Amino acid sequence: MIKDALYIRKNLISKVLINDEEFLRWLYGEWRNDFRSWCEKKYQLTASESSEIYQDAFLQLFMNVRERKVSELEHPRTYFFGIGKNLIRQHYKRSGKQMEDLDNVEIPDNADYLTNRLQTEQREEVIKVLNYFGDPCRKLLLMFYYEQYSHEVIAERMGYKNDQVVKKKKSLCMSELRKLWKDYRLKNTQQ
Repeated sequence: MIKDALYIRKNLISKVLINDEEFLRWLYGEWRNDFRSWCEKKYQLTASESSEIYQDAFLQLFMNVRERKVSELEHPRTYFFGIGKNLIRQHYKRSGKQMEDLDNVEIPDNADYLTNRLQTEQREEVIKVLNYFGDPCRKLLLMFYYEQYSHEVIAERMGYKNDQVVKKKKSLCMSELRKLWKDYRLKNTQQ
């Protein structure tokens, strides 16, 4: 995977500019499953919606390079997923749905080992901090972010009046979690 990521980073711009069909077909297949899985898990999109957004994102990447809107890509996969995130935002806007915490969404980039390692370490720290959290916040956050239940399902399972109550409670819990995590990191860096 690292080899493929380095190959993509070094060759994407030049291969798109010369319209290398073999490379483009390979690249199209290379990111497809991860992207679609990311869309379906993180944003509850259907398989057909994620496929359509993938195609649009790939076309947008191609056009951005061809029109020279981008001339160098240090992290092409991250850039591509960013295009996808913007298209998902547009999809939600057109359909009238609300999209929670879009700006805090983690975009996977397997090409950058150090970034992934840092994210993994931060995730482990957050889980440790969650263990200090009492219920119902701990349970609510785990259900939403780790088990990926919708607000409606969480409201039903936790006995809240509706999904709006869950959204409000989640926001308050996240604020408290951020404070606890900041204190935890400060404490551990001083030792």
